[in-house]
Amino acid sequence: MVLQDLADVHCPGKAIVLVMDNEKNYKIAPLYEAFKPAEAARLTQKFEVHHTPKHGSWLNMAEIEINVLTKQCFGRCIHDRESMVREAKAWQDSRN
Repeated sequence: MVLQDLADVHCPGKAIVLVMDNEKNYKIAPLYEAFKPAEAARLTQKFEVHHTPKHGSWLNMAEIEINVLTKQCFGRCIHDRESMVREAKAWQDSRN
């Protein structure tokens, strides 16, 4: 498992800050499903878990950008794929 490898191979003897997106979906508890209780407890002690704020979630940010793209760029009929790609690229360049 990746977290076990991180704790034992790449960062042995160090505390690890683990930043997880969206507190509702990502938790450390699945370690107890993947490992025996003693090993899961040992790994849990190695990690300090922080969750991104809801407004800072990459998924929420992507959804916001798609919504803005839809309203600002695609709120009209676009007749072909090439035109849509060109319009989206121009919008993206302007937005960035």
